[in-house]
Amino acid sequence: MKNKPIILTLTALLAFFSLSAQVVFKTLVTSEPVLLGHSCRVQFIMEEVTPDDEFFAPDFAAFKITMGPDVSAATDGNTGGFRKLRNISYVLTPQKKGNLEIPSAMAIINGKTYYTIPAFIKVISPEEAREQDKKQTRPGGFNSSSYLAPGEDPAAKINRGLFLKATVDRQSCYVGQPVTATFKLYSRLYSKSDIVKNPGFYGFTVLDVIGLKNKKVATEEIDGLLYDVHTVRTVQLYPLNEGEYEVDPMEVRSKVDFSLKAVDTDPEQTINEGVYKDDSDSPPPGWIRFEHEMKSEPLMISVKPLPAKGKPDNWTGAVGRFTVNWKIVEASPAANEEAHLELVVQGKGNFSQLTPPVIKWPAGIEGFEPRVVDEWDITKKPLQGFRKFIYPFVASRKGLFTIPAFSFSYFNTDSNKYNSYPVAALAFDISRDKNRETIESNPVKKQNTGSHNPAGLYIAIIVTLVIAGVFIMWRRESRRERMKPSPPPPPVQRIPIEDFLRPAAILTEGESQQFYAALNQGIWQYLGDRLHVSGTQMNKTTLRHLLSERISQAQLDELLTIIETCEAGIYTVVDAGNDKEAMLHSAMSIMQGIEQRL
Repeated sequence: MKNKPIILTLTALLAFFSLSAQVVFKTLVTSEPVLLGHSCRVQFIMEEVTPDDEFFAPDFAAFKITMGPDVSAATDGNTGGFRKLRNISYVLTPQKKGNLEIPSAMAIINGKTYYTIPAFIKVISPEEAREQDKKQTRPGGFNSSSYLAPGEDPAAKINRGLFLKATVDRQSCYVGQPVTATFKLYSRLYSKSDIVKNPGFYGFTVLDVIGLKNKKVATEEIDGLLYDVHTVRTVQLYPLNEGEYEVDPMEVRSKVDFSLKAVDTDPEQTINEGVYKDDSDSPPPGWIRFEHEMKSEPLMISVKPLPAKGKPDNWTGAVGRFTVNWKIVEASPAANEEAHLELVVQGKGNFSQLTPPVIKWPAGIEGFEPRVVDEWDITKKPLQGFRKFIYPFVASRKGLFTIPAFSFSYFNTDSNKYNSYPVAALAFDISRDKNRETIESNPVKKQNTGSHNPAGLYIAIIVTLVIAGVFIMWRRESRRERMKPSPPPPPVQRIPIEDFLRPAAILTEGESQQFYAALNQGIWQYLGDRLHVSGTQMNKTTLRHLLSERISQAQLDELLTIIETCEAGIYTVVDAGNDKEAMLHSAMSIMQGIEQRL
């Protein structure tokens, strides 16, 4: 009885060896030590002869399954003709240290049973990793990770020595409450990296705080290993609407150089954005180069609606803490002359989303849309500073005018309550008449003819009376019009496609980045309006689903290409030479096609 397991195991191994020439069935594991508590990938490669072939995973007793099984198809042309393969992979987290076994997996291929040879993964503690690292450390203390020893796996070395991390300072917030997202590149290698895709921040107002131009680099220790840490990008995100939002990954392409002999130099990194080239430069003699692609993990942000309880009727979206002051800019404004009202909102909060307060102009004054002036400290979170609204206006007569008091309402995230800041009434005097002063400063010169023409005087009187009569009749008609009951409001109409694309149309001759941003925003605003999507629904997967029956596949692919071109162009300093007019025309044509199927 004691020998039975041994006989079964030998039988399985003999079956494997006898049939290995005929089929492919094997286990792939990393040859690098795995740190306790960190994940590793295990792959099982099996030949697929019929769709009914089955795979049976082993018992991962010493591991916790973090992800999987993930099944993908592949082919193999190196074993005498192409073979159809099945790749079954798991992400495992070791539960203890030591030389842990991945037992034999079993498969039934074309009606026959096969087993893999057991594999082993070495799991070490952080202390052991630190000691191993010290053995490779040159005098001076920094690890020289750029030496590729014979038989060493370059992929494992790159994955351990070069990676991206994306973090947010909070995963749950209110509408209008800022979230800071940071993207960092960690490196211990000689590498040249290029950011080929920045994340799309759909559903947020985005303010860049730190970018590559700031060259922010620090040193950080992780599990006893020192890394150069490059802050690639830090942004403040102000959510526009409630919902569950996903921040896309950042994608980076790198060239990594390894020395084939021990080196005594510190690794160096170069990071660019949008300028990666397939250039023909080659590594120095004695070095070997590998290309590597990586991306950060997607980030989830849950945006809560602001409470309905206690929300003032005049609240317009301000979130933070604010004070308001206003004044008339001119010391002595005149009638029929443009003057300016300056209203300043100061404090901290979502300044980028503040809309102009509605001014209740008194009778006799016509007000116009304001000009906006901003001054913020973008390093503070939330933003601190002020937004200034400058309203032009014209008084039609002289006199004392008063703009009524109002309250500026905002949601205070410190207390999670709505507050109102009272703004006192603003009184000012229009004491001059621009027209009269102009006439008095330019009097008509008297004719020294010594004679007087009464006919001219009579004509002037008649013209004056006619004008006065017309004015009186106009006033009466205007009064009647005002007394008529207001007509019913017109039916709600869709915003024309041209309005969504007008900013991009204006910028076709301007800066490329501004054009791409305007076109991208216009497309997504149109799609959100017409398809009634927001939050995490505003992504390309949902877009494909919603538009697949409204436009052709070719149009859908073209629209997604335009969006991806815009996303790349927003964050790329080098002009790709795209035909902006053609892109705008294509977007318009596709949107018109969508419109016809709504």
